Amino acid sequence: MGKKKNKQEKINVTEEEGVHVQWYEDAQKVTRDTLPKFISHLMDDYNHDYGTYVHALTACALATTWACGTEMTGFQASIISLLYPRNFYYSGVNTGISIRNWDDMLYPQYENKFDKVISKRMWEAIQEQAIDNITNHSENASEKVVEHWKSIVDGVVPFGYRVVDPDAEEPVEDVQPEDYEDNINAAE
Repeated sequence: MGKKKNKQEKINVTEEEGVHVQWYEDAQKVTRDTLPKFISHLMDDYNHDYGTYVHALTACALATTWACGTEMTGFQASIISLLYPRNFYYSGVNTGISIRNWDDMLYPQYENKFDKVISKRMWEAIQEQAIDNITNHSENASEKVVEHWKSIVDGVVPFGYRVVDPDAEEPVEDVQPEDYEDNINAAE
């Protein structure tokens, strides 16, 4: 662990030291009363390297969630885990995002999670975005990209994906997965 010479000096830490692992454990125990002290400790008591800075910010965000979410259900936690990336890093996405748990590849019952399918609703959102892109952004896009957008509008599903309708009795293209990847539509 980094060393501190006196009370005024900050502790120098690096990601390789692994100090941040404890921050995540401590974050789960933070209360609304102890949250400001936890945040101040992580942000004011250390000289962070590039990696520990990221871990400190993440631990602060998690601590806030744990401190404020004392009555949070498992389902609410699962939605929160999707809303963080949706509203932080992917805030400019208009159609949706997907998070894949690659550990599921270890279990045969999750084969359907790795099929290249998207829901009919998501496909329609992508087509609507392609129309908007053609209408409002074609002048700044390469000809190849504009042609790709036009093919999407024309119903060509790219990259080997197939469209399925979870509400239909029959799959749109002979695919009926039991489960779908978590997609968050910007309209929701």
